[in-house]
Amino acid sequence: MPIRILIVDTDENFCQNVSQRLLIEKYQVLVTVDVMEAKKIVQKEKIDVVLLGLKGLKQRGLSLLASIKRMRPSTEVILMLPAGHLSLSIEGMRLGAFDDLLMPFDIETLLSRIKAADQHRQTRKKTKKAPLYRSRKSPGECGKSVHSRAEQRPCTDDTPGNSRGGEKKES
Repeated sequence: MPIRILIVDTDENFCQNVSQRLLIEKYQVLVTVDVMEAKKIVQKEKIDVVLLGLKGLKQRGLSLLASIKRMRPSTEVILMLPAGHLSLSIEGMRLGAFDDLLMPFDIETLLSRIKAADQHRQTRKKTKKAPLYRSRKSPGECGKSVHSRAEQRPCTDDTPGNSRGGEKKES
C-alpha cells in the first residue's frame, strides 16, 4: 500500500511542485494551504506522513502539529522551515515532529526522510502491539501475573529453591 502524504504549506506553487514529484514516486498525496482543512483531512483520512511548512504558518503550524499528534499519534510529521527559525524547530520536536528540513532542501533528502518517517511509524505500530513489560510475580501473590510497572517486584516468598530472594538465613 503506498504511503499517504498530506502537504500543508501556504505556498501553493511549492505544494504543487512537491506533490508532482511525490506522485511520480508513487505516493498518494493530498495538498492544502489551510490549517482548518488540514485538521479535517487528518480526522477523516488515514495519513501516514504530514509535510508541514512553517514558513507562512509559524505558530499556527505548531498548533496544527499538536492537533495532528492528538488526533493521530501514529502519523509522522516532517517540518519544513526556513533557516533562522531554530525556535520553531525546537518547539516542533518537543510537540512530536519526526524530523525537520531547512528550506531550500534537495528532493532526494525529502524522499529519504519520508521513507524514514514511514519506517519509524511502522516500527512503532509493531512494538505497540507487543507487551511493554514482562510479567513478574509480586510479594504475597506468587503465581499471579502483574502487568503494571508500579506493581513489578520480585517474588519474595520463603519457598526453598526460590532464586529471587526471600530465603531466611539462620543466625
